[in-house]
Amino acid sequence: FKYANTSCCNVDGTLGGLCLPNTRLCSSRHDYVFWDAYHPSDAANVVIAEKLFNDPDLQIGARANGYSAPPSPKPQRKYRKAPPRMP
Repeated sequence: FKYANTSCCNVDGTLGGLCLPNTRLCSSRHDYVFWDAYHPSDAANVVIAEKLFNDPDLQIGARANGYSAPPSPKPQRKYRKAPPRMP
């Protein structure tokens, strides 16, 4: 990426950092990390998705160091039923 500290479109603080209506977009979207003040560009989303899909440590159900963590314990606290409401 060439631009990591600015967005691809002109943003306005009064709109919460979103693109201004009828704004002129950047000509090279793939050079920007951010589309507006908050949202990653399509190019950044591709990098994020590739990292998530290709890094075994980030995959769902991945085993760290060859083993997985034990399952979470079941709740032990028993809750009382609420008394019936009076009409």
